[in-house]
Amino acid sequence: MYNSCVQKSTLDKDGEELTLAELQVLMSQLRTQLSIMRTGVAALVGALSIAFLILANQWTFRGDWAWLNMPFYIMLTVLVCVGLWSMVAAERKLIAINKIIHKIERKDKHIEELIV
Repeated sequence: MYNSCVQKSTLDKDGEELTLAELQVLMSQLRTQLSIMRTGVAALVGALSIAFLILANQWTFRGDWAWLNMPFYIMLTVLVCVGLWSMVAAERKLIAINKIIHKIERKDKHIEELIV
């Protein structure tokens, strides 16, 4: 009987350690996705700021050189699209990771106490 109690507590402790390790991996993935989202926001805001400065101060080519404006506008548009895409992709992954974390929290009351 004593042996089975020791085995059960050892298994519980091993299971809890495994759960904590899983949570650690999920938290690192969460942190990575937040940094990807931050990069997307920076790309979006940076491109919009540059576009505002160019359009507000009329720093554009005129006359025969007007065709040089198009590559700048294309690059800014691509930068805005990449920023938006990375933000949306990171948000989807953040939602999925949060669902997994909440599922683990509900399964183990001790883990639920640890996570604020």
